[in-house]
Amino acid sequence: MMKEPLTEDIAIEALRSFFREKPFLFFGTGMSCALDARFGMDALKNALIDRLKSHSLTKAAEKDWAVVEEALQNSSDLESALDGVKDTD
Repeated sequence: MMKEPLTEDIAIEALRSFFREKPFLFFGTGMSCALDARFGMDALKNALIDRLKSHSLTKAAEKDWAVVEEALQNSSDLESALDGVKDTD
């Protein structure tokens, strides 16, 4: 049985399917920080802290988020604090 050649359309559809199955978060900084002080990683950190309190998390996610929050309270930046997340979901 000969495999179908990989085309751009097949690759794009495979990526779309992958990201439909799981939530996808993308964190970034850059020009948004220069545009407005309300953007950037510090604003994202504050938004995450505020909003995650009102969401029900799995036990694994709760444990990981507790590690992230503790790192943030100890003056860690958001990127470094998120290294504490071990749950692959």
